[in-house]
Amino acid sequence: MLVRKVQDMKTLKTRCHFLSGASLTNLIVVLYKNRSEISLRYLPQIFLIVITPLFLFPLHLCEVIFYSEKIRKTPIRKDPIFIIGHFRCGTTYLHNLLCQDQQFGFPTTYQSFVPGMFLTGKNFIKTIHKTTLPEKRPMDDVKLDQDFPQEEEFALLALSPYSYYQCYFFPRKTKEFFRLFSLVDPGYLMKWQHIYLFIIKKITFSCEGKQLILKNPVNTVRIRHLFRIFPEAKFIYLYRDPVRVLRSTFKLFSKFLPLYAFQEIDEQELRNNIRWVYDQTIAQYQDQKQLIAKHNLAEIRYEQFIQNPLNEVERIYRELKLDGFASAKNNFEKYIQEQSTYVPDQNS
Repeated sequence: MLVRKVQDMKTLKTRCHFLSGASLTNLIVVLYKNRSEISLRYLPQIFLIVITPLFLFPLHLCEVIFYSEKIRKTPIRKDPIFIIGHFRCGTTYLHNLLCQDQQFGFPTTYQSFVPGMFLTGKNFIKTIHKTTLPEKRPMDDVKLDQDFPQEEEFALLALSPYSYYQCYFFPRKTKEFFRLFSLVDPGYLMKWQHIYLFIIKKITFSCEGKQLILKNPVNTVRIRHLFRIFPEAKFIYLYRDPVRVLRSTFKLFSKFLPLYAFQEIDEQELRNNIRWVYDQTIAQYQDQKQLIAKHNLAEIRYEQFIQNPLNEVERIYRELKLDGFASAKNNFEKYIQEQSTYVPDQNS
């Protein structure tokens, strides 16, 4: 079996679990709906995970009472810019880089992992959350920080049972979660749309109305649904050599599952799932990208982006007709220089 206890991960298994910042009601729903999938050996871990949302439930309730109406009334003056592409295609680096432009807003790691109480919790919850966060991402040693840009899919995971990322808990249901929550099954579409828009409005509210840059690999196959909410959205699609992508995605899961899974999976089944999701993602993107106007789509090859990130960013601004590249250029150059010492693993 692939998923086994790893000695140096014992503390992390409950300390930084993705469900530790979930709403109590969502946590109960997710566990109940997948109760038959849970291996008995993980029950003690689940018990420890539940304690945090239970303890923080009053704070979550206060946030709902005091902020829900303000968030619902928050206008989105400019539709978001979506960074998409299969996992392990360089979307994190591009997201971090583009967010150096101060005209844009973005969800932070803190907001994405504790989405139900980051407004009322502020310094108190943020201080607690900081102690649970590893210094680096387990799959590639990229630095983590509470204030760095993060995927809003984690906020969707914490607040609803409509996220594909449940596959990190129940990897044997990967294909089912992809069909239901990546492609978004018609039976869940309205519920998914409602909670997703609420999350985007909440992030916009916290960013004081700035246009958002959102990085989410799952959105690669949700283009048609995103256009229902954001008809003027812009998209940046990253792609990479498939062999490297598949190898790196397997490494991601092999690092994540010992931390987050509640069931075990055979290595061959995991590899088959990863390949299936990759094939589905590429096919769906090729089909759905026809919906995007030419001036709202920029396609970036990972290898060219890594070789000359500043040139590729300038091309993105030009092709998407975005203002502000000259003003943000110094920030871009500074960030690129700061990252120049990072040497990626050959399997990443």
